[in-house]
Amino acid sequence: SGRWHHVVVPAPRDPAPARYVCIGVERDLDHFLGEYGLTVSALQDKIATRVPVGVGGLPGPVEYLVHESVLRSDEEFPCAGDAEALQFCRAVADQLSTEFGITPGEAAARIVRHWCEPGDDGRTPRTWIVGSDIAYHEDPGFWAKHIYYGTHWWPPGDTPAPLPSP
Repeated sequence: SGRWHHVVVPAPRDPAPARYVCIGVERDLDHFLGEYGLTVSALQDKIATRVPVGVGGLPGPVEYLVHESVLRSDEEFPCAGDAEALQFCRAVADQLSTEFGITPGEAAARIVRHWCEPGDDGRTPRTWIVGSDIAYHEDPGFWAKHIYYGTHWWPPGDTPAPLPSP
């Protein structure tokens, strides 16, 4: 659509000081802007687009990205970039507590260690969960096992040792 300012997003292998986080398709961006109380004009050059490869090698739907400086961390889960991500992290924490009998505090600390540790700049999370994030491709039960054991693959009948408590 003509209302977005286009910024070329560097390939992940290119060292670049500016980091953009994928929000998703236009409806995801509209939801994000509404939740954050932002407008396109307020973002100016902090929004970008890309066209991923789609089915059969054809162009996929346009994806919208925002500069990570726009995102606000939640205190409980710094990697949660919107209300949906916060609820998702809380669901994973509930699953961890219920399934493995750990305290809610330990469950939250395990999630923070897995997703929210600071990136190279030492300030912002190395991973943001926001918009139509790939984390949503699995349910909280999957992530609870993966975060607790450090893997979700093991031979039938075996159970790996849990990762040490953070």
